[in-house]
Amino acid sequence: MVRYILKRLIIMIPIIVGITLIVFAILNYTPGDAATLILGFDATEASLDALRAKLKLDDPFMVRYVRYLVGLLKGDLGISWRHNTPVAAELMNRIPNTLGLAAYAVTVMLILGIPMGIISAVRQYSLLDHTTLFIALLMTSIPTFWLALMMMLKFSLELGILPATMPTSAAITWKHWVLPTFMCSANLTASTVRTTRSNMLEVIRSDYIRTAKSKGAGQFRVIMYHALRNALMPVVTIVGINFNVLMGGAVITEQVFNISGVGNLLISSVRTKDAPMAMGCIIFIATVIGIVNLLVDLLYVFINPRLKSMYVRNNAAKEES
Repeated sequence: MVRYILKRLIIMIPIIVGITLIVFAILNYTPGDAATLILGFDATEASLDALRAKLKLDDPFMVRYVRYLVGLLKGDLGISWRHNTPVAAELMNRIPNTLGLAAYAVTVMLILGIPMGIISAVRQYSLLDHTTLFIALLMTSIPTFWLALMMMLKFSLELGILPATMPTSAAITWKHWVLPTFMCSANLTASTVRTTRSNMLEVIRSDYIRTAKSKGAGQFRVIMYHALRNALMPVVTIVGINFNVLMGGAVITEQVFNISGVGNLLISSVRTKDAPMAMGCIIFIATVIGIVNLLVDLLYVFINPRLKSMYVRNNAAKEES
């Protein structure tokens, strides 16, 4: 298993390098001059030329990319062109807010999504089942940014019980996280409910579930000890996918609620063509997604130990051959 983890981590390296090449090319070939966007349109030509020379923007594309890649392999994310501060330091200030938002949203998704999906499957065609499916379909269909604006209008402007935006100071309370967490988790919770319900229905109709019931096992024991583990495999997959979607959706959420996170920083750096900062944000997001995908694969082994034995047998067969 350790060999498998190391193999997956090594595979992540060329993937991240490929992502950096694509993003670097997009930032390089999109219209707009980085020096003009940083200094402003009122800057003199002499100051623009001086900044271009300082940032080495006149060098060929591949020369600049290889220079950045060499620094990246040394652990240097570079200096922000706009803020003139280390990219790593700026990211460290923003990462806690982004990961905190993701953790809150995933927690809500798991606490609500899986139990609601199980109950809906056990009570199929009941009023509770129809209500749950209707709410899940509604949350899946509504655009999250529109839902966020409506929530801000109702709970912040009309009722005044929740703050609309995140403060820039350290005076952040749990109330500031309610609306962003709801916005991030609403759509993802709905998809988790539907996936859990459909897989639970498939499992509880299996022969071994009927056998367990015929032996006198209670419904709670059948669901929790026999059906749930087998039904969780696809649910773990959708949770991993939802987390990846969440990392991308955090860009919109942080913009709407003015959260000082990586997504907000990414948008501002792309607007000003601050390549080192944008690259640092993309590398962070890609790394988190890669690690989450690895954790999902490890959860498969925990849920279904047969996968581990199959992996061990395959490795043994390869070594013998």
